[in-house]
Amino acid sequence: MTKKLLYVSMALLLLTGCDSMITDETDPTDKTIRGDHVSMETLDWIKSYPDDRMAGLITIGEEGSLYTATSLHTGYNSPTMKVFKTSSTGSEIWSKRITLDIGEDTSLSLSFGSDMKVDQKGNLLIVGTSMDIARTKGDDGKTHITYLPQTHKAVFVKLNHEGEKLWEYTYGGGEIESFGKAVERDSDGNYYICGVEVGNDYHKRTFIVKLTADGSEEFVTHYPLGGDSISKNSIIISGGYLYILGNISHTVVDGKLRRQAQEIGIIKATRDGDPIWTKNYEGGNFDFRLAGFVQDHHHNLVIAATRVGIVSNDHDAQMYILKTTPEGKTLWAKTFGAGPSESALDIAVDSKDNIFVSGWTRGAFPGYTNEHARDPFLVKLSADGTILKSAQFAAKEGSSGNGVIVDDTDRVYLSGFGKLEGQNHYSFLIKYK
Repeated sequence: MTKKLLYVSMALLLLTGCDSMITDETDPTDKTIRGDHVSMETLDWIKSYPDDRMAGLITIGEEGSLYTATSLHTGYNSPTMKVFKTSSTGSEIWSKRITLDIGEDTSLSLSFGSDMKVDQKGNLLIVGTSMDIARTKGDDGKTHITYLPQTHKAVFVKLNHEGEKLWEYTYGGGEIESFGKAVERDSDGNYYICGVEVGNDYHKRTFIVKLTADGSEEFVTHYPLGGDSISKNSIIISGGYLYILGNISHTVVDGKLRRQAQEIGIIKATRDGDPIWTKNYEGGNFDFRLAGFVQDHHHNLVIAATRVGIVSNDHDAQMYILKTTPEGKTLWAKTFGAGPSESALDIAVDSKDNIFVSGWTRGAFPGYTNEHARDPFLVKLSADGTILKSAQFAAKEGSSGNGVIVDDTDRVYLSGFGKLEGQNHYSFLIKYK
């Protein structure tokens, strides 16, 4: 499918209510992104949601159903999110607006660095960040919104499988800003919320909050791992231990300047939050903006990040993948780039330990063209880090492949947002065969 044809196809989706599929199930010749020789997989279906900016939050529910979520920023007096439940065939089961009780003059963000999971009982768990706002009337008679500094709080919401809110929890506030990043659940039905705190002195640290199934707080623990509003600090529970992903700072000399670079850090801790070991990786003259990490079927850790040069002559950004053993020993680390810059935003693995990374690029993977707009991409790598396939498709400036997930049949789903000419932001959800 050509770049121009994809524009037309996405536009048709917008015009037809966005519940139709981009391809005809009986026509296998029109199910690829720009041809079989460069496509990730043949497409099963693609959905688009006009005027909603999908955060990229995506997870799998019962019977292969999918949940996706976005925050709604304007036109509401209270912080609101919209949650979609879609069948494995692409049919919408329901979509609901969820209003939170954290205050009327508050905005909810489910953008980069947020998370969504399903627990053992099919409940939906969503982590994001709230921020206070001020509403003022302008000379034009319209209401204008100003985001107030130093008001970020981590927000955790639990919904049942019908989208009904069961309870919500907030953490932080005051002089220390708190960003909600990730959620994990253990076999006893407890939840672990991972996030980043930033103080007035810009000192950063990672926090873990343990909650019971009814939302009662059991403990809060802090770790010397940094991050920011974009990086995806994460948590994995495996073998009775916590693995916590964040940044560790080190000093880089750039001429007469001294800069703080952010390298990759992992802490292994007990389920009670007590640290066992801390490892740091890479560094040099680079920042590593985290996209998250997963465990493969050998319990190895696979980390995705964006590597950004910080010295005066190197500001390129490239996708970076690191694989370690469960005890933190590096197995391999590789940098990939289509050039001139890209950003990794999410990571997943399949049953064969193949690795999938989504994000955006201003370059072009082999077989593609790009006029330096931000194209969404999805890359498939082998367990040893060899690129097997790539998918890159045309979109206007500001587009991104934000979320990727693999189901138990190794079907791959990609969510994200983009722009079409003459349209507001649209959200998309793709299922690959």
